[in-house]
Amino acid sequence: MRLKRLVLVSVAGFIFFVALRLVTVSQAAGTVGTGTPESCNEAALDAALVGGGAITFNCGKSPVVITLANEKTIADNVSIDGNGLITLSGRNVSRIFHVNPGGTLELHKLILSHGAANDTSETAHDGIGGAILNDGGTVSLFDTMIRSGRADHSGGGIYNRGGTLTLVRTTIADNYVSDNGSGLLNENGTVIIANSTFSANFAGKNGGGLFNFAGTITIINSTFYNNSAGFNGSGILNNAEGTVAIKNSIIANAPSGDTPLTGNCGGKVVDGNKNIQFPDDSCGKSIPVADPQLGTLADNGGFVLTHALKPSSPAVNKADNTVCQADPINKVDERGVARLVSGACDVGAFEYDPKNPGKGFEGDCQCSNPTPAPKPTTALRRPTVTVTKSACQPTQPGLPCNCNGFCDPGESYYTCPQDCPFAPVNPGGGPCVGQGQKCGGPGGASCCPGLTCVPGVGLCR
Repeated sequence: MRLKRLVLVSVAGFIFFVALRLVTVSQAAGTVGTGTPESCNEAALDAALVGGGAITFNCGKSPVVITLANEKTIADNVSIDGNGLITLSGRNVSRIFHVNPGGTLELHKLILSHGAANDTSETAHDGIGGAILNDGGTVSLFDTMIRSGRADHSGGGIYNRGGTLTLVRTTIADNYVSDNGSGLLNENGTVIIANSTFSANFAGKNGGGLFNFAGTITIINSTFYNNSAGFNGSGILNNAEGTVAIKNSIIANAPSGDTPLTGNCGGKVVDGNKNIQFPDDSCGKSIPVADPQLGTLADNGGFVLTHALKPSSPAVNKADNTVCQADPINKVDERGVARLVSGACDVGAFEYDPKNPGKGFEGDCQCSNPTPAPKPTTALRRPTVTVTKSACQPTQPGLPCNCNGFCDPGESYYTCPQDCPFAPVNPGGGPCVGQGQKCGGPGGASCCPGLTCVPGVGLCR
């Protein structure tokens, strides 16, 4: 009898030990990497995703890009925190996440880049959702960026099909689709967009920023800028069965790239007050038309890129304070910077602070001395001396230099590397134009290096 009890105790102890080991292994699987960049790879991510739960990364102190060969299917409850150091890249060959019905995906401080939805077999989920396809699940993004995704059909950044999607302090930029909804396509789903930016997304047909099909979208304190579409709705396209409501937000986009030129919005948009649109009134007659005076997409702090406001912007101190203080804005902007800097919060995702005015205004150049030193007369100038205080300085440090130590029209100067020769970016012509800008044609502008003028569309991509 005593022996039997000893055996039972031993077996019970062994089971407890095995159970403890299993728990330990399960918890360890939630961390990707063992402290080095090389240990953070797709296989380690796959292992951490098994069984769901919270996932973090241990890849060292420097930013790391993890390239993926296959999409990650989410069927459980999964939360991933990249701590601002991790990029998941689909390498233009694979979607990054596919969330199944009932699945939950929550992303924090992460970058999703170059996700691709290829139409290879004409199945229901092919060609939609470059970075994320939410197929009836729940997806929430915080302090996260989706960049340079593409889809053969729709939803270059995200395709939300019958699911719930929340974007908070999130930037969706530089995505491309052949058809509809480059940044986001919402089909019969519910979406909240707060303190977020949609920038330079291009749709071959409709809805450069987003396309809403029979769903519900609420946009709060967000910025839609420089998005474009071939046919209809550069910023927003809402069909008759859907609802899009905006408040405290900026919708400012170049007109659509092809005829008919329908401007910023297509379909009805509900004006929730304190919005700005530019350059037309296609988002509704009740919304003021004014140039929001935005900078280019830049690192203005926080975990994502944003469009800063000039101090003279009509968006400054013009938003509804009650909305800014309530959830999901919670008294901060997209960068996490406190709102109500001057007694009233600002329209859009960026809160202007005169003590930290933001970047992206390379054309704004002010001189510390009204009479700068004379310029050399040679056509090609190289810096040979340290720049004095009489040289032109930008309004905000960190802008690119013009490499000659003086402020020429359309240029700004800060710290000029001594080995950088001055030469025009577009020799023999005017300044080059950037992502989403018009190009080509007789006498048309040239795209800046790294961009191509899309034939038949006339926009730089």
